[in-house]
Parts: sequence; C-alpha cells; structure tokens
Amino acid sequence: MPAYFDCGFSVREPSWHGQENLIDEYPRDWDHARELAGLTWEPAYAPSWSERRMTEAQIAQLPAGSVRRILGANGLPAQYDRPDAKVPVMVAEEAHQRIIRDDTGETLSVMADSYSLITHAQMGELIEAFLGTDSNIRFETAGSVRDGKQVWALIRLDEPYQVAGDDSPTYPFLAMLNAHDGSASCSMTVTDVRVVCWNTWTRADAQGAEFGTRLVLRHSGNMAERLEKVKVGIAAMRDQARESRKLFEQLAQTPVRPEQVMDFVELFLPSPRDRGEVCSDRVQENVVKARAAFGRIYDTSTTTDGIRGSAYGLLMTATEYLDHVRGFRSRDSYLGRTVLRPERAKEEALKHLASVTGN
Repeated sequence: MPAYFDCGFSVREPSWHGQENLIDEYPRDWDHARELAGLTWEPAYAPSWSERRMTEAQIAQLPAGSVRRILGANGLPAQYDRPDAKVPVMVAEEAHQRIIRDDTGETLSVMADSYSLITHAQMGELIEAFLGTDSNIRFETAGSVRDGKQVWALIRLDEPYQVAGDDSPTYPFLAMLNAHDGSASCSMTVTDVRVVCWNTWTRADAQGAEFGTRLVLRHSGNMAERLEKVKVGIAAMRDQARESRKLFEQLAQTPVRPEQVMDFVELFLPSPRDRGEVCSDRVQENVVKARAAFGRIYDTSTTTDGIRGSAYGLLMTATEYLDHVRGFRSRDSYLGRTVLRPERAKEEALKHLASVTGN
C-alpha cells in the first residue's frame, strides 16, 4: 500500500505508516492546522521554459524577460559567429505555466495557461463556508503527498441528524482534497475514510465520486469568482438544511398510497397526452422511460430503504432522479443546479407532494 507521504499531522490516533506529527489536541483553526501539517507554503505560478535555437533578431522581437541565454562550458552565453547564426536559448511558453512551491521553487506540474490554482488559504475559506466560522471545526488530519502535488485536510463531523426510518449510512468525515498537478479536481467530500496518505486520499476521492457525496471545484476559469459563488452556495445550503430538517421529519410521518405515488409521478414527469394534447411518439416514449427510471429508484434504490411509502421517500426519489439520473450538459451545469442556484424542479416536487397528500 503506497503512502507517498511528505508531511502532516494526526490527532491522537496514529496512521498506519507512522510518519505524521502525532498531536493530542485538535488545532485551533485552519492556520494552526496548516502549520502543524507543514502546509504553510503555497502553490504559485511560474513561467514554463522550452529550449529553442534563435538569431539575435528573433530574440529582439520577444518580450523582455521571456528569453534566457544558455551558458556554455566556459560559463558564458553562446556567441554568434555571423548575423544569421542561431544559438540555443530558453524561451518562456505562452500556452503553458509551471506550478511551483513558493518556498522551494520546486516544480509541481506544467499546466495549460487556463489552469487556475486553488491555494491552501482558499481551502480554509471553503471549509469555513461549508461548516461556518462559528462552529468548532475539528481538524482530524492534514498533510501533503507526492512531494506536495496533492494535499488534504480532514475534518471530523458531528453526527448528522437522520430522519426517522431513513437508515442511510452516516459519514463521519469531511475531506478537503486538492491537487496541484492536474491529477484531480479540488473537492469537498463527505466520507468514512480517514485520510492519512496517498492511498487513502485516492480512496476518499473515489468514494465521493461513486456515492455522489462530494462538491467538485475544477481548476479553471476565474477562480476568485468561482470560489465566491461556491461559498455563497454552501452558506445557502446550510441555511436551507436547518429549515429542511423540520419539513423532512413531517414528510417522513406522512404516508402515501400507491395511487398517490402514481399521481405524483404524473405531475413530476408530465406528458402532454395526460392533458389531452397531441405529442409525438418519441416524446411520449421519453416520458415513459423517465417514469420507469423514477419507479426503479423508488422501488429498489437504497435511497428509499426505510422511507418507502412516505412522502419523504417520494421526495428523496425525486431528488436522486434530478441529481443523478437526469442528464446534464457539463460538470459546471451539474454544480450549478445542485449547489450554486435553487433547483426549480425540486421546488416543483414539493408543490406536487402537497397536492397529492393534501399537506
């Protein structure tokens, strides 16, 4: 089992490799956690250089500072013996950039110029946005693997509430996973994996992808603007969660009969033919397929185990359908509809529930 461990800390419980800074108390905050984990350095941009052979005239046309003379064995730059002679030089590439450690200058990766960093400081901002600045954030582990190419922070979560009858698995950790080499996106992943090395970093990332328990932020676009949108979205999620708990508990106590389930499906996934309107066979076939997919989730998915036969079970089926079965054009559109903005179809699902149950 590979570790590829560079540095990091663990609270009270040692890792399998035993190389971490083992401490007795949880760090005070993210700044303290970064210090204990050896993450006070930041990833930074630097020019990416390639070797070329150029004349003096060609060099003169390039921006200042974008060319480095290669020294010969005598320690001096190569000399031109005639005006059209070409000598080896290093030229900064416009389409690529190096990602380096700002403490050692070590190269972490060479990426396209569209690649946007998510710094260690910004990781802390996202964690605070997700958990709230007033909460007692318990940093369980944090560290770096593969020479700083991948970093993480693992937060121990308080036990989340469970709606009566819903025996969904409880995940005790929130992992903030970040890669500076393009090998993975930055993500906030709810997981039961205690991240202490590269292997567990990878396991937690794969688990979040498999079970849909992660928020992914790609290294692209205007990162400052994207971070602000995500933080606003996360804050809204936390506010909504408090209000939703009361509603969910009420829905879990509201039984639904088979005919009410059918009524809900027809409202949630409507067909023009139900309203006596004309539509093509293709449109009707798509409606039938969508309703069949909804029915499979309701009847067989682990999402509805223990809550099937309740209004809450119907709502969770609708949510799973919208988030994971219905198609999406891109990861950005998926992130937008699940986190960054209200999902109108989910609001409509609640209205349909009230219609069929009379509540």
